[in-house]
Formats: sequence, C-alpha cells, structure tokens
Amino acid sequence: MACHSGGTLELFIDPVLPAPQLVVFGDSPVARALTGLAPRVGLQAVLVAEGAQAGDFPEAARVIGSDRSETVSAAVAPGGLVVVATQGRRDLPALRSALALQPRHLWFVASERKAGVLRESLVGAGEDPARVAAIVAPAGEPIGAQTPEEIALAVLATVVAARRGRPARAAAPVANAPTEKPAPKFKLDLPPMEMGSCCGGGGAKPAATETVSSSTAVAQAPAKKSCCGG
Repeated sequence: MACHSGGTLELFIDPVLPAPQLVVFGDSPVARALTGLAPRVGLQAVLVAEGAQAGDFPEAARVIGSDRSETVSAAVAPGGLVVVATQGRRDLPALRSALALQPRHLWFVASERKAGVLRESLVGAGEDPARVAAIVAPAGEPIGAQTPEEIALAVLATVVAARRGRPARAAAPVANAPTEKPAPKFKLDLPPMEMGSCCGGGGAKPAATETVSSSTAVAQAPAKKSCCGG
C-alpha cells in the first residue's frame, strides 16, 4: 500500500492459533492432574470418562461423559494426542475408544506387564495389531515420579516432545556396567609351546613328549647360535 508521504508501512501479524487438544481418558487422580496441568503448557484438555461431570474437571476445555467408541469418535477429531489414564477402571473400553480415534500418539499410564496383557486382549478382540503395538506404555519420562502430579508432569513432558517433533529420549546406560570384550574372529588350535628367552632357550618349540638326557641332546643336535651372539 502506497503512502502519500512517500514513506513505508510495516505490518506485524501475530497469529493466534487454537491450542492443540490432549484427549485424556479416565477419572483417576493422574487423569485429573493431567487436565489441570495441560493448559499450563498450551494444551487444551478434553476429558473422557464414563459418568464424568463437567463440574468435576473445571480446567478441562470439554468433558465427555461416555467412553463408548461411537460417542467419543463423534465428538473428537481423529489424529490427535491421547493419554489413557484409567488406572484400572474401564481400561479396555478406554483403549478401544482411543484406538478408534486413530491418534497420532497414544500413551497408556500402566506398567509394562499390565500393558502387555491388555495389548493381547485388544488384538484378540480384533484390533489392528500394528496400532495396538504403537501404544506407548509405561507413559512418561523416567523421572522417578510417584505422586499423581509428578506422573502427570512426566507424561506431559513426553507429550510436549512428541508435539515438537523431538524423538524419545534413549535409556541411559547402566553405571559401572561390565563391558564384554569382543570375541576373537579366528581361533587357532595349536599344540602347547614351551617358551624360551632369546638368550637361553632358543625361542618357542613344541613341548617335548620324551625325556632325553642333555648329553644325548648335545651329541645329536647341532649347536645353534643364539640371538645374543653366542
């Protein structure tokens, strides 16, 4: 746009984008902590739990009171970020509904053993094995979290890393772990050798199988010069 004064005009545009959604399944202490912390890192929390009331989750942007796949899929757009934090209450229905959303990332707050058992149940019920295998469990960064708030913080750290396209952090090596020496590429089966010094033994020779007197050895074997000039 031309200015009559002959000057220039600079326009600064600061786009305000909608916050990405974090869908949290469950009515557990960890799920409640997640809905409270998510807005503080720029995420819009959507809480899904059977029988949940909006008044019980004041910091959630939306509360869906049914975890049935049809209800959740009709209310939530697919391809987002999903955390299942049911902690023993309706784990399988929540996981099935979470998988129906075809999430970009899906975390499950559970032990590795429990997650393995539920994965087998999901595959046995007809869920896509590839999508089931993509469920991340245990969820969260390994920070030694114990309280619901600490677990929620660890999970959100992983969510933020995935949102920003950062790879998952590799496991740290075990301190003072013994290191194994690589095995030799070749192994030669040689007879045992008697090693002598360069000045007195004449070098390596096969181990003797018979005992011979020193006088006989001197008489029969020609004298050899040693490497020391003798």
